[in-house]
Amino acid sequence: MTNFENIRELIGKIENIKALFYEESFVAATSYSFEKRRRENHSMTLSLIYNQSEFIEWKAKLEYELSQLKQDQLITDIQKLFNRFTGWTDKKTFAQLEAKLFVLSEHLQDYETTQSEDVDIDDLRIPERELSEKLLRALCNLQKNAHYSSADKEDTMNDFVRDMLSESYDVNDQTRQGESVNGNDAGEIDIQIRYSGLPAVMMEGIKLSSLKASELDEHVNKVLTKYDPNGCPYAVVIVYATSARFDSFCDKLFNHLDAYEFPYNRKTNLVRKDTPFSEIKHMQIVLDRNNQHTLVHFYAVHII
Repeated sequence: MTNFENIRELIGKIENIKALFYEESFVAATSYSFEKRRRENHSMTLSLIYNQSEFIEWKAKLEYELSQLKQDQLITDIQKLFNRFTGWTDKKTFAQLEAKLFVLSEHLQDYETTQSEDVDIDDLRIPERELSEKLLRALCNLQKNAHYSSADKEDTMNDFVRDMLSESYDVNDQTRQGESVNGNDAGEIDIQIRYSGLPAVMMEGIKLSSLKASELDEHVNKVLTKYDPNGCPYAVVIVYATSARFDSFCDKLFNHLDAYEFPYNRKTNLVRKDTPFSEIKHMQIVLDRNNQHTLVHFYAVHII
């Protein structure tokens, strides 16, 4: 759960953080003076804060705390501002950030009342944290493997993920069970992890160059209903994103999933989960399927 007092304390430090700004002059242009018969440099002075260690630490703590809140447009706008501190427009960006953090502080109680209660979502057979770590490792290795690129098919990338997971789990791929999309025959789930011979994790992969809602919805529906007649504790959707603007793609992905009508009631809000990598994003939600929890993970992996 989010520590709301931490957020209030961090916002309360804004004046101290603003005091870290300093000015530095840079050569902006060079021209030739015919009168003086020499080249002259023309400087510009910028107010900087982006490389101040105390600011960097303050910003990182805020980023973490805000990532635990229910994501809406205000939180998304603040997160985008965090990425704009590069030295060129620090003063303007900080003023915008300060204004939005002030609005957040005025309405922080709304986030407290909409937060879902803690839910015990772990499964004794395959601990959730262990599954997440091993899946993240597989996706990281896929991403850094020079043999895989945006030209590869999603099945090829699914095979790599399957092989990585098979080092730790009993993994099947293209398992025929449940109902196909057209309802005429058995469906084929991309990857299935079993425990003692019984299904525990259902996984679907989809390659997208842009957010195609109908294709994404089809895969979400497949992994949750069509191909899972048993009701497994975990469902995973991996999006192999080949979009050049990965940050924009992930924002659209989150907003779409946040508004998506899942086939089961929501037990928690859709939340963004921290990863150590800027090119791998993780989101999750807990659904209530016949009074049992289904933990749904969404991963977006930037493939170029």
